[in-house]
Amino acid sequence: MIIFRSDEQEQFFKLVQRHIDEPDAPLLLEGATGLGKTLPFLVAAAASGKKVAIVFPTHQLIDQILTSWDLKATLAAHPAVTVKAFRPKSHFEDAPKDYTAQKGEASEADIMFCTSVSVIIDQRLGGEYNGATNRDVIIFDEADQLPQFAALASDLSISRQDLNSLGIKESSPKETVAAIYKKKNAPSEITAMARLIEEAIGLGDVWFIRVGFAEDGALEVKSRLPGRLLKKVSNRPSTIFISATLSVNGTFKDFHRAMGIDSQSRLSSVIEPQNHGKLHFEFVTEEELGSDKWLEAVCEEVENAEHPVLVATHSHSLAQK
Repeated sequence: MIIFRSDEQEQFFKLVQRHIDEPDAPLLLEGATGLGKTLPFLVAAAASGKKVAIVFPTHQLIDQILTSWDLKATLAAHPAVTVKAFRPKSHFEDAPKDYTAQKGEASEADIMFCTSVSVIIDQRLGGEYNGATNRDVIIFDEADQLPQFAALASDLSISRQDLNSLGIKESSPKETVAAIYKKKNAPSEITAMARLIEEAIGLGDVWFIRVGFAEDGALEVKSRLPGRLLKKVSNRPSTIFISATLSVNGTFKDFHRAMGIDSQSRLSSVIEPQNHGKLHFEFVTEEELGSDKWLEAVCEEVENAEHPVLVATHSHSLAQK
């Protein structure tokens, strides 16, 4: 059984749990930094018995979660639950069989970790990319980054290497997309990106989106309103958006507008801890600052202190000791 460290953390868990059980409209949950949002939504997802996709803006964040205490605690409480990460084909350039294997494992897992761009691609391919949009529940963590494009700005592109491998050397984005459609051997991921680029081209000369070639020859989309690419997914009743900064002046209106969200769940909330915790300071002043005796006194104080304990130092080298 998971013991949450605060009433607010347990409240966060109960809201996610209730929404997963009875979704009515997209759920928007803001929890202050330090609240500990990851553990509650992981536990709620694992306990639901449903197929859940948990979406992060970067692969670095996925790596952090895979090795985190929060995930270890969740799996200890729910040992039957399987968790797998989905990576794009570009991560398996030297081992294509590994890509196929991990894609299958991620699709079968109870909880799939993936990035926002993979959700966009999967939606355009009708769930045939990684199946994220066929899941019962989709949870977007760090959702405040979605409107600013975050990782999508760099990830939504077709590299020059991929274009060359398909024998495509057209000089305009429109011609390049048309050439991709004609290639029967084009990977589904590339075809899906081509569809997204074609949609962007179809918007014409608008201020919030740009289609063109990067300096390295990649065909890419740059957008100021990328959240609109997720509009269909964003309006699913079972979708959940979580972040420390979703609201502006106490409302979610700006996030609604950026993402194209029509309505929100009755459970949508901003949770601010009443008590951020307590700090007890100990000052070691009897010995000269930085001396061996001083360091020994500090280490003894830390060792005997009630844990968990925060130790603040004035240098990186001292922290290593």
